[in-house]
Amino acid sequence: MHITSIAFEGLRKLRLNHNKEKSRAPTLSALAPKRINVIIGPNGGGKSTIVDIIRCCSDSQVLTHISRENIGSSTRSTFAVEFNDRRRFDVQFTIRKPQVYAVEMKVKGPYGISALTHDIIEHGTVPETLSTLTTTLNLKVCVRTHHDERDTSLPAFIAALNAEASRLVGLLAYPLHPRQSSMDRPDFDPDADSSNDTRDEIDEEAQWLLDNPWPAISITDEGLLKVFFNDDQMQPNFLPMTLLPSGWRAFGGLLGWLAEVPHGSICVIEEPETHLHPTLLRLLMRRLGEMASDPQRQLQLFITTHAPAMIDVRAWAIEDVALFEVDGFEARDLTEQSHVLSLLGVRPSDVSQANGVIWVEGASDKLYLLHWIDLLSQKNKTAAPKENHDYAFLPYGGSMLKHYSANHEAGLIDMFRINRNSFVVMDRDLDFLDASKPGGTELTKSRFLKDVASWLTQEYTMESYLPTAFFERYFSIVDGRVVKDSGYSKTDIAEFFREEYQTFDHSFKPGTDLPERISELLATINQWNQL
Repeated sequence: MHITSIAFEGLRKLRLNHNKEKSRAPTLSALAPKRINVIIGPNGGGKSTIVDIIRCCSDSQVLTHISRENIGSSTRSTFAVEFNDRRRFDVQFTIRKPQVYAVEMKVKGPYGISALTHDIIEHGTVPETLSTLTTTLNLKVCVRTHHDERDTSLPAFIAALNAEASRLVGLLAYPLHPRQSSMDRPDFDPDADSSNDTRDEIDEEAQWLLDNPWPAISITDEGLLKVFFNDDQMQPNFLPMTLLPSGWRAFGGLLGWLAEVPHGSICVIEEPETHLHPTLLRLLMRRLGEMASDPQRQLQLFITTHAPAMIDVRAWAIEDVALFEVDGFEARDLTEQSHVLSLLGVRPSDVSQANGVIWVEGASDKLYLLHWIDLLSQKNKTAAPKENHDYAFLPYGGSMLKHYSANHEAGLIDMFRINRNSFVVMDRDLDFLDASKPGGTELTKSRFLKDVASWLTQEYTMESYLPTAFFERYFSIVDGRVVKDSGYSKTDIAEFFREEYQTFDHSFKPGTDLPERISELLATINQWNQL
């Protein structure tokens, strides 16, 4: 069972107004959670209040400290949580006397309403009757505030690290640095005669390693970690848990914990970015999305964070992500990311800029490239990179290219100042000459072919790559130039192309270099987005 709506008024500092009409339902500040919910805001802004509303649905003890102290008789203090099974949990606080509240609780469902009212003492013990009513919700709320292996079984923790050993710097499966040397396994011929002294010279553990796969990290009977590094595949290192990098402990602890929570749980995770390098944090985000949406797990996550990387909802592995902000009074669903960043004191360009830029002459080129990228990804059975996150398009407008530079030339616009990852797509036109010959535009294009990752079309323009039947429907060639001879705009024609061609192998003119160029472009985008 997951949460579909949270509404509240007058809880601690959030939505507190001492002149509310008590009869009005708590509809202000209603939030509509999704599968992954990222909650941001300044310290003291109210992130914990949102989290505690969720916790109240399974732990009635939280009720004793979620309402505002010293509320007046005209102050409305209430919350309501709705679930995807059509049930609703309502709680309203009324002041009785200092530090004593009357708590009215209701559980509304398709088959009726269960309700009761009971006095509670602030920060005291919740009466059993209230606990019984919250128990009827049968909600599985799991909360994680640690940033290490605590609350995680050791097997789950080690399994989480071994699963990502190729991404944990220095572990067995992590690639060696180009200048890094390693000690290789000793040569051994398994078919050699048993009397051969070579076998006797190899110790028992080394022989076992030769014959069996092994994890990068395991646990010894003495409780030490047995760790293999990538520069020595024969000799393990033994160390206590406390000597593991703190980021590994936070990363493995969280993923191991999630692997063990019950199916369908609502998981509250506080500031998971603690100790993590941005590279490892992005990997964690991917794994969180995969685990939450796994049909065998079906989790709903509520994550409080100050990490800019987690704020970008486009960066998550799944689409079902919501972003909420609290500012000490209000809670809102944020739709403009620039507003989010300004509240955090971060410029939009610091985190919301795409990881790379593809420079194109105009909008129609963008549409063709976008479609070919998607079609080739489908053919390769890989996830297509996300526009405006993994890459973005910027137009330079044909002859305007001569005003750009890729090597910091004085008086020109520096592409790498805009984004250090740039790829330039240029039409060959009729004026491209060898770089050794005099000219204007042709020398500009030659300069970019030399200075930056780029693509010069094989023929006149991008439209020259279109399938012949489609090309002849909308274009013709006059004096070597591609001329549009229909009443449609170039962007309209590009949209017609995207609708008509749905497989990569049939989407271009045979014999052209389009497959190689799109593959190169896709590889470049993937390189920009390497973890």
